[in-house]
Amino acid sequence: MRADWSSEGDSVLTIDGNELVRTGGATESNVFDCFAVDILDSEAFEEGLSTSEYPDVSIDREDDSFSLSIGASSFSPDEETTVAVTDNADIIEGTATTEYAQYIIRVPNRTPLRGEVLMVSEGVENSVASLACAQR
Repeated sequence: MRADWSSEGDSVLTIDGNELVRTGGATESNVFDCFAVDILDSEAFEEGLSTSEYPDVSIDREDDSFSLSIGASSFSPDEETTVAVTDNADIIEGTATTEYAQYIIRVPNRTPLRGEVLMVSEGVENSVASLACAQR
């Protein structure tokens, strides 16, 4: 499905004239807050990432560590998962590395803020979703 869309503020997405109001959204712990506007690979998170029920995608900071939230999944550092964040003038990128795959939230630092969710498994990078992100 292809549609014209725009984002207003932190919680309103307009798709072909219809508004979707998000109940989640940016918090003080968010480094970056986005939502899925197109799912390119529905098998990567099964039903855990969608444009309607589980659209929220964020990079969060708590004390000195980062975590990633992708739809219904969250990735925090522990014995089996590492989380790294790059935040500079060109890009913000959060990467969660697990035993099975890497999950990446990548958003170029340019307006309008549009990003993507990627999954890397067995050396193959796969585009999972397109994102619209709140202004920083």
